Amino acid sequence: MGTPKKIFFSYSNQAEDLEFYQKINKHFKAYADIGLLGIIDRKELFKLTADKNEVVEILRSSDMAILLLSIDYITDEECIQQLEAASLDQEIRIVPVLLRDFDWEAFNNISRYRQQILPGDLRPVENHITEGVNDDTIFKEIAQNVKAIILPEIGKLEVQKTSNKFYYIVAGMVFIIGIVASVIVYNLTAGFGQTQQILFTALSLLMFASIGLIALKNVLFPNKLNIKN
Repeated sequence: MGTPKKIFFSYSNQAEDLEFYQKINKHFKAYADIGLLGIIDRKELFKLTADKNEVVEILRSSDMAILLLSIDYITDEECIQQLEAASLDQEIRIVPVLLRDFDWEAFNNISRYRQQILPGDLRPVENHITEGVNDDTIFKEIAQNVKAIILPEIGKLEVQKTSNKFYYIVAGMVFIIGIVASVIVYNLTAGFGQTQQILFTALSLLMFASIGLIALKNVLFPNKLNIKN
């Protein structure tokens, strides 16, 4: 599959920014799980190094830097160091994301990336959510834009479905066998009390129904990822 593209997420340690990052990260997980993307964030950096100079080197070895902007970001010395390091490397794609409102146009090191800023309408994520847009929706759209840039060869990532016909046939046969078996159990327990007779019959039917549902699991909850160009 090749070497995964590395995305460096730069964001402040402020609680609200951390919460926003955790939400956006979920929308990259499917690609990371199958090895298309490598995610570098504060948690990953903590495992790798505490040296700020090494952090800059890790940033420079990334394919993309996503800057999660807020007033706390622009006043964070570590974040500014990362922004400046990314700006000096022509090989890194820089994508700023406006999380919370502040006068970003007053900062030349940010306003120079006006064309790359997300959301595309230049309105902060927080504003979209305040106005009733589901946070998953806005973060999904941001993630789609990012993935279109860093993985242009990928048309879409979708769930791969195995042939459903086989599972429907198996499940159908199991349900039929279950009905027949339940009738047999009902007749064999005729000497028992009515409550016990019904209980044994219900347990028999439930057992076969469970087997049938297991056979249908791959139809109802497909979980194989397929990449289409």
